[in-house]
Amino acid sequence: MSASPATNFEIDPERLIAAEKLNRSGEKCLLGYFHSHPNGTAIPSQTDAAMATCDGRFWLIIAAGQITAWELSTDSKFLEQELVFE
Repeated sequence: MSASPATNFEIDPERLIAAEKLNRSGEKCLLGYFHSHPNGTAIPSQTDAAMATCDGRFWLIIAAGQITAWELSTDSKFLEQELVFE
């Protein structure tokens, strides 16, 4: 948990390592990460862009009653992806 969760988030390193191990073993597939912007919009912030890595995974952002999906390009730009709920 981030020291200032109202403005930043931090993925628990132990949980991320455990998820990576399951992903590499083929037992589970890690598709991406999610977080909320409680006082903002459902688009990546400057902090999101600074902290993200281009690993082919999706970033879901929840804000203002919306869920959006993003993928980081190799030139460090977030590209919005379509979410389809069935």
